Amino acid sequence: MDLKQLQRSASPAAGRSSPVDFRSRNNEEETFNRKGKGYRRYASGVERALSLFDSALQEWADYISFLGRLLKALQSKPAGFTDVPHKTTVAKRLAQCLNPVLPSGVHQKALEVYSYVFTSIGNDGLTRDLSLYLPGLTPILSFASLSVKPNVLILFESYILELGPKTIRPALKAVILALLPGLEETSSEDFERVLSLLDKFKDAAKDTQKNSFDKHDADSSYEQYFWQCLFLASITSASRRSGALAYLNHRLPHLGSFVSAASLKSNGNIAIHKESDNLSLAVESVASPEPGLLIRCFCAGLNDEQLLIQRGFLDLLVTHLPLNSSVLQQKGGREDLERLVASASSVVARRDMSLNRRLWTWFLGPEPLAEPNSRSRPDHQSPSADGTNSPSSSRTSAATDFFRKYGLDPLISSIQKMITAQSQSPVDKARPLRICLSLMDRWEIGDLVVPHIFLPAMKSVWMYNSTAPSREAFAEVLRSASIFFDGVESGLIWSEITKVVLVSLRAKEKDFSSARDFLELVLFLITNFNIREEEMLVVHMPIVSLVLLSCVHELLDIQGHDMTEETTGLVYLALKITDRLLNFIPERAFANESKSRAITSESCENGHDVAQRNIVMARIERFYVRNQGNIDSEDVPITPRDLSELLLLTSSQVVAKELRSELYMARFELENSTFEVLLRKIPKIAVFELKELLSSLKYVSEKLRGLDEQPLPFAIVLATVLLLETVSDQSNTWVPEELIRNIIPNLISGAWHYLSPTTPKHNVEAVRCVWRLHGISPNKQLVESSISTLISGHHLMNTNDFTINVEDARRFATLWTHSFSTSITAQEKGSSLIRTLKPVEKHDQKVQFVVSILERPMMLLLDSLENQINNVSVFVINWLQSLSNIDL
Repeated sequence: MDLKQLQRSASPAAGRSSPVDFRSRNNEEETFNRKGKGYRRYASGVERALSLFDSALQEWADYISFLGRLLKALQSKPAGFTDVPHKTTVAKRLAQCLNPVLPSGVHQKALEVYSYVFTSIGNDGLTRDLSLYLPGLTPILSFASLSVKPNVLILFESYILELGPKTIRPALKAVILALLPGLEETSSEDFERVLSLLDKFKDAAKDTQKNSFDKHDADSSYEQYFWQCLFLASITSASRRSGALAYLNHRLPHLGSFVSAASLKSNGNIAIHKESDNLSLAVESVASPEPGLLIRCFCAGLNDEQLLIQRGFLDLLVTHLPLNSSVLQQKGGREDLERLVASASSVVARRDMSLNRRLWTWFLGPEPLAEPNSRSRPDHQSPSADGTNSPSSSRTSAATDFFRKYGLDPLISSIQKMITAQSQSPVDKARPLRICLSLMDRWEIGDLVVPHIFLPAMKSVWMYNSTAPSREAFAEVLRSASIFFDGVESGLIWSEITKVVLVSLRAKEKDFSSARDFLELVLFLITNFNIREEEMLVVHMPIVSLVLLSCVHELLDIQGHDMTEETTGLVYLALKITDRLLNFIPERAFANESKSRAITSESCENGHDVAQRNIVMARIERFYVRNQGNIDSEDVPITPRDLSELLLLTSSQVVAKELRSELYMARFELENSTFEVLLRKIPKIAVFELKELLSSLKYVSEKLRGLDEQPLPFAIVLATVLLLETVSDQSNTWVPEELIRNIIPNLISGAWHYLSPTTPKHNVEAVRCVWRLHGISPNKQLVESSISTLISGHHLMNTNDFTINVEDARRFATLWTHSFSTSITAQEKGSSLIRTLKPVEKHDQKVQFVVSILERPMMLLLDSLENQINNVSVFVINWLQSLSNIDL
């Protein structure tokens, strides 16, 4: 076996690569000179033996030869001397001979030299030089063969253990790290010997000089030091954690509720409560001065990569450190308890049932449940024959109460800290979501935790959308969030959404930034997550839509024309959310239980047919805020029929108020879209008499009459046309025919201004408005006559004579051109303010339809050519010549 290429141990190398400090060599030579010629000869022999390490080691047998010569040189020491010359180099070479790549024969020979050195220098010399020799012995048990391990244990038992407490205590952690590998296999023949040896070191660290009165305090104090060293060894060295777990399983006292020794002494009951006193002292030795290291030791074990280590520490939690232990609940700090609970709950990420079962037992108490792994929730009320709850129900209730009292708050706090941690790693962001998903496997835990975690978790995902380092990272987090979202009860999801909406839109003193963030979060949820469950579509979405519309109605009612920019932003977001929800809702959600019936604004306001809005809102708040939207525990707060009618009424009132405001028409598209969707999906209502909406339509149309110099914004004209079309399409009984006859000419007048070539931006939509009005007009000549009146100028003068204005001629030319170049038919429907106009396939149909309302105005223009040459006639002639075809 060629050992030249083998890697040396981590100990410093020898020879030229590690020159000896000349000052140390001079000091040693002076010491040798003072001790005489015999000692100098002895030291010279040791130095010659050490020099062989650099030159003569080729095979592993050379190591044994070197160690034999070194041992022989050490054995030649003169009588009366105990010092080992060149002890630093000797310790270094012995440690290098314990390299794990060397065979066990070399290890045994090195241990033989160690044994002679320790015997030679005695306890005093070993006390002085323990720091030189112990590092070489520390790692050997982790790789020693069965034949070598007994020799290692002999060194610790016969030499190191015999040292005084003042020597052992500084080296105690190193000693523990050296011995823990001997506990990794509980079935090995050396297990009990190593376990006993650690106990002896724990006793050896005690100060025997204390008087008998303070004996218990002294024992407790020095055992504290031993336990702290053990905990530190487990925390800092993952490779020794298995041995530490084995020792804790055999020696860790049960850390349940206990009576402190101090209280027993103060009561004078030491003799009576001797057993309790001993238990208290054992617990105090582990958990004093504070249990921080104990808890961090458990956290390190629970976060270990090895499944068996995690399982062992979970077993320790269940048997030795229950959740209701006074060590955790009283003696330890709140942060330590949260740290332990967080580490324990993290094991569920492995999705291993053996780990989860132990975690449930720790969280819910030691009493076993009937179905520890069942996800189904047992009946809360399963009475026995005598009318009382069954034993299984009582056990379930006791387990839930146990968790609520001892584990709920620290678990919620620990998960919230994971959620709010400043990390951009998708793994860290997804971890609390995966933990919560696994916690929902036990409804006793999930039902208490998820309501506090759901909203912060979703907000964290929403914020990560804008801060994620890449789209792939966000997609990974979103996948975990979607799985978690799908596992949460539908009622709870919409309960949280309802609370957010109410807080954002109803709070008297609003934090507009937070309110906007909350509404953006709701929009993010309904856009990116699955909300198509039947219960969501049929029950929750319609109710939440009513809540949103009611809040918008209240804001418009309270602030009106004085609405601030911040409030306007909130209203726009609320309407956007409502529009998204209503487009998800199927028509069956509004199904009537009875025959078609009438709804009027008066009946709602008087509370005869539909509950007043504030009463309904109070029921909805109670349903979602108190009962978390659980349809199994409480009836839905409003019937589908009443809900649909109140939705329609509230939406119409919002639209009516917006028409009168004239300030924020940008959001009218959403409001009109919402109203249109409701009209389309809600079953037909016999009468829908809404005076407020019709009054607003009439108000706007009257303002449009004759406003040539200062016309109303085109958005108002277009919004009014779309609204009139929406209501008329639903039923011809809701809008009186007389009102339509009065409104249409005014709307034509309002659109006429935007047909001017000076406003090309609105030409197409203005033409569209004309044809929409023609489609809903009860009299097909009404639009034609209105256009003719505008061209002839009769709307400005009360005379039979007419004079065509050149600007009106240009507007008609625009109407004619766009009417023939685009397909604008009265049958086209939709809610968008901007639409793409498609070409008409059949030219004959287009001509026939256009001529139906443009023929008479065209004749008026042609009649103007009979007069003398003026600006109008010149324009008409030029325009007619530019047309490719004027055959009607």
